[in-house]
Amino acid sequence: MGKGTEEDYKEVDAKGKIVLIRSGGGMSQVNAAQLAEKKGALAQVHITTGKQRAINYMQLRDTWGSPTPETLGKVLKTAAVTICNEDGQSLSEWVGKGRVVVRVQADAWRGYRRIRFPVGMIKG
Repeated sequence: MGKGTEEDYKEVDAKGKIVLIRSGGGMSQVNAAQLAEKKGALAQVHITTGKQRAINYMQLRDTWGSPTPETLGKVLKTAAVTICNEDGQSLSEWVGKGRVVVRVQADAWRGYRRIRFPVGMIKG
């Protein structure tokens, strides 16, 4: 467990494992997520720091809008979830005591669909 930096992987083989990443520390979560995938992580659990029982819902890619053929490769292929600080502390303690088995279940959909897009005007 660490902040997801290159240093955190020096003595850890993440290939085929679920990595535990703590937010903050000068490295963006996007970069930490991309590095975890590059290191072969099977999935990612990100720990939110800050307010009690709060979870930061974040986007783990550095492109905005719909992916294009040029940016599609930057979209993560691994599942990533975020947990609150308190749950992250407990999980970190368990990891410190030995092997921990975690199941990450993610139901993601990627595609296009027709949606309503309301537009409002305020005349001044």
